[in-house]
Amino acid sequence: MQNVANYDCKIAESMNWNDLRYLLEVSRHGALAPAASALRVDQTTVARRLKALERDTGSKLLDRIGGRYVPTAAGEAALAQARAVEEATTNLLTQVGNQDASLSGTVRVTAVHELLAGYLVPRLAPFRARHPDIVVEFVGESSNLSLSRREADIAIRLARPEGGHLFVRKVAVMGFAVYGARGADKAWRNCSPHHWGTYDWVTYDDSLAHLPEARWVAQHVDGQRVVLRSNGLRVLTAAIDHGLAVGLLPCFIGDPDPRLTRLSGSEPLVQREVWLLVHPELRHSARVRVVIDWLVEFWNTERQAFAGEAAATT
Repeated sequence: MQNVANYDCKIAESMNWNDLRYLLEVSRHGALAPAASALRVDQTTVARRLKALERDTGSKLLDRIGGRYVPTAAGEAALAQARAVEEATTNLLTQVGNQDASLSGTVRVTAVHELLAGYLVPRLAPFRARHPDIVVEFVGESSNLSLSRREADIAIRLARPEGGHLFVRKVAVMGFAVYGARGADKAWRNCSPHHWGTYDWVTYDDSLAHLPEARWVAQHVDGQRVVLRSNGLRVLTAAIDHGLAVGLLPCFIGDPDPRLTRLSGSEPLVQREVWLLVHPELRHSARVRVVIDWLVEFWNTERQAFAGEAAATT
């Protein structure tokens, strides 16, 4: 018998890994019919894939002896490689499956900076108490990260995505209202839509002029009354806090801020939908699932406040 080791290098370099399972099943059953049944294909497919594997390796891998298929020396070398691949694949699937089923690991959530810092972070502690082995990684972004390339596990968007093979769910509506600095000019406290054009305003710069909140300001305020433009919501909020002007802010930022007062009444002036996106393959991962449940839970509980509805005017 030839030395099996002489075939190892040649077999490993030339074999088609997709055909190895056919060789494995035939060697286990000794015949094409039961191997085909185990693989859920027909006998012709099994025979064709075996011939392809022998052609790729340049070696005869099976001999038919006494009505059964028996591996040759080259076949034994190929089977050794095949069993190693099968074992490694099984171990990998087991590890991945256990990881997906366990409430541990990292879940990457991406959203705009202000939503992460101003809303999600203050609500993270109870989740951490319930799931101490899950690390939530927040990724603030100015451009959309790709779920399909696994740059993030969960994405929160302020518009429904168009196209793509993602699981999407509307989780909230975000409201906007006009705010001014508490304790600033008392005339601001009594401002109405008829007087908005007489006040100084802050709003987004041209790069974000397409946003619904920026369009609202453009429609209701003379551009000459805009004293500051910025691409950052934190900058606009700081300007309002310091009494520079009034501005349209998300209610989840403006209402809890003791330095601000809502000037436009109890109902929101603009509302935007909030959508949760996740790759379909991750939707049923245990650790991703509990993060989704957490997000949905507090947004359901705080639905009215987040939408900016029926807030008391101060």
